[in-house]
Amino acid sequence: TTDPELLPEDYVEWAAYREGEDPERWPWVSRTRPRLVPSSLIDFKYEDLRGGKKLPRGSRFRLSPEEFVAGVRALAQLPTE
Repeated sequence: TTDPELLPEDYVEWAAYREGEDPERWPWVSRTRPRLVPSSLIDFKYEDLRGGKKLPRGSRFRLSPEEFVAGVRALAQLPTE
């Protein structure tokens, strides 16, 4: 919703509040407006996209286009604020 900002004051304050965060590591901030805000915490797992296949804890993964669409559709079914 805005042009990128280099080390905005509120971000620097947030980083100072969170122990161990270094605002210099990721200095640019782009303000956004959420499109989907769930009304409650959801438990959405990787296995829900891949038919029960497990993923080691902390692993990164890539979604296929079909998996991405399945995730978006699942999120769209949730009640929002």
